[in-house]
Amino acid sequence: MTKKIVMALSLAALLTACASTKEASRGSQLNGEWRIVKIDGNKVARSVEGDTPFIGFSTKERRVYGNTSCNLLTGSLQADLKAGTIDFGALGSTRKMCRNMETERRVLDALSRTKRFKVKGKSLILYSNSGKSTIFLRKR
Repeated sequence: MTKKIVMALSLAALLTACASTKEASRGSQLNGEWRIVKIDGNKVARSVEGDTPFIGFSTKERRVYGNTSCNLLTGSLQADLKAGTIDFGALGSTRKMCRNMETERRVLDALSRTKRFKVKGKSLILYSNSGKSTIFLRKR
């Protein structure tokens, strides 16, 4: 009887370890810095100031950061890696004025609508609740 219990507990521990390893792997796929390539299907050009917009994720620290093409961005991150859901919560940014603020406005608007994500190789796609792509990114 005790041998069966030990085997059952060992199997449960192994399955739990495998599940948490898989979850950590998904988190590591999202982590890092991603260059913003498209917003709502439209290509993003380098800003006049020369800043390439990007978003960085740290699932361990539950933090998001980046550059909107003009200002620096920071905020909290809630991501359910298994379900592919994401919520940025309150985002803050620096308040520098740039010649063209259009890309920044588009980045912030798209992030506010983002609720889901999918990592495909070196690409990350953020989606709205309706399933429409909000931001397409490539690993930096």
